[in-house]
Order: sequence, then structure tokens, then C-alpha cells
Amino acid sequence: MTRHSSPVLVGVDGLPGSAGAVRYAIAEARRRRAPLELVHVVPNFLSVAPPSTLARLDEIGAEVLERARASVRESAPDLQVTTLAAHGERSTGIVRAARTAQLVVVGRETRHGVERFFTGTATASVAAHAPCDVVVVPAEWTDAPPHHQVVVGLKSHRHSAELLSQAFAEAVARDARLVVVMAWELSDPYADRVELRTHAPEWETEGRQMVAELTADWRTAYPDVPVDTRVVHGRPAQVLLHESAESDLLIVSRRRLSLPPYGHLGAIVHSLLQLSVVPVQVVPYAPDPPAADEELVLEAAGMPLK
Repeated sequence: MTRHSSPVLVGVDGLPGSAGAVRYAIAEARRRRAPLELVHVVPNFLSVAPPSTLARLDEIGAEVLERARASVRESAPDLQVTTLAAHGERSTGIVRAARTAQLVVVGRETRHGVERFFTGTATASVAAHAPCDVVVVPAEWTDAPPHHQVVVGLKSHRHSAELLSQAFAEAVARDARLVVVMAWELSDPYADRVELRTHAPEWETEGRQMVAELTADWRTAYPDVPVDTRVVHGRPAQVLLHESAESDLLIVSRRRLSLPPYGHLGAIVHSLLQLSVVPVQVVPYAPDPPAADEELVLEAAGMPLK
């Protein structure tokens, strides 16, 4: 693989929750032949603790980074490793640092209750606003044994080109099968039950046909990537969690808005970031051709394919 000068960036906080993210970032930096950058965000104040001087907070941040760098050097002496101490709010600091990165890796959100209410969900905020792909990794993640399977959740023509481009590239890099998953469910539970009993085969047929159309160019470009299509009835988050449980990576996209900043995380992606047992890669919004914008494939809200 061609060497890249832009780094793989990983957020570290000195807590066990970021251990999986660091391991994943090391693996990605090696695979991409890229430098690894460790980023720690030093808060301007502590919300639940005795007051500390800014100088002391900087000292603590430097200690966190040095311990993380020493750990990486021990496990991956072949990597070029740099460190960066950002300041301010956690997610904002990582997003700013990501301006020169090719990939951001963060640990799955571990805060709960009152602390999460007051400080917000840093992981989701990074995934929603970073300028590049963001991978959210469970703390217990390890790279062995690989399943050689990548799952991509496809919802509509909107953003499908960039999403599928990333999905096929990841499958090639991992020598993996690509599984394209589409979930459908009507918003009205009674209508949904009727539709499931009477028209489920039509949903599957039309879904498979649309996936075939959307992936045709990518199959030609990547002829060695095996592709499976799964059109499944159920809530999208639950379907994707189930279908990706035995995979190496789940790839999804930000939700599209009609006005800037265009992309943000919807409820489905929020659920995946909190519950997935495998790394979740969130692809930023990129405009698709105008003609593709007008056609929907399968909407989670349950609009029939007509």
C-alpha cells in the first residue's frame, strides 16, 4: 500500500476505555503505512473535582501522552509516533486536530448518567463533525482472529457513492467479503405487519435489484471482492448490530440534512456507536450526483419502494 504522510489520529485519555482505540489505530497506521498521532485534550477546568491550576492540568495531560507514547513504542516500535496536546472541550479539540488526519480513531463512549448529561457525548460529536472518517472502537477490541468480513449499512442513493467507495476499499485492504445490508420497516406497526405478511418478497426483490444497480461500478472496479446482499425486515439499528456481529468493521454514513453542515448523526448511528461489539466507521457526507439525490432506496421510516 502507498505510504501516506497524513497521520492516523487517535484520541487518548489515559483510561482503559481508549485501549481498544489505540490498538486499532496502530493496526490502521501499519496497514496504511502512515504515521500515528496521539491526541489528548486537556480541559480548561474540571467539572467534578477540586479546582486545579491550568499548569497542573497541562502536567497531567503531558503525563497521559507520554504514557501512551511509551506504550505504543513498546508494542509498535516500527511506527512513527507523534503527540499533540489540545485544549478545551474534548470533542472540539479532537475535531480541530483532525484537520490534517486521514482517519480519526476514538474509544466508545463510556460515561453515563449525570456526567454524560453535563459533558455531552464526545465520541458522537467527533463522529458527527470530523472532516475525515471516524472509527469508534470498543475498549476490548483486538485484531485477532479476523473474520474477513466488512458490513456496510445502505439506506438510500444519497451519499451512496462515497459510502460504497469506502466499503469496497476497506474490503480490499482486509481481504474480506463485503456484506451490503438494507433494513426496512414501516413506521406504522399495524401497516408494517400487513406489509411483512403480504409484500415481503417484493421488498427483498426490489432491494436486491437496487443494491445491484448501486454497486455495479464498484463490482467492476473491485472484481475480487465477494459481495453479499441482505435485505432484512426490522429496525435498522438492530438489524445492523445483528448482521455485523461477526465482522471486522461496520461502515455507516452521517445522516444527510438539506442545509449546511449537511451531515450529522441520526438515531440509528447513535445507537450503533453505543452498542456495536465491532468497530464502527462513520463516513462524512459528500454530495452525490443530483440525479441520484432524488431516488430513495429504502427509508428507515418505511416508505414503500414504488
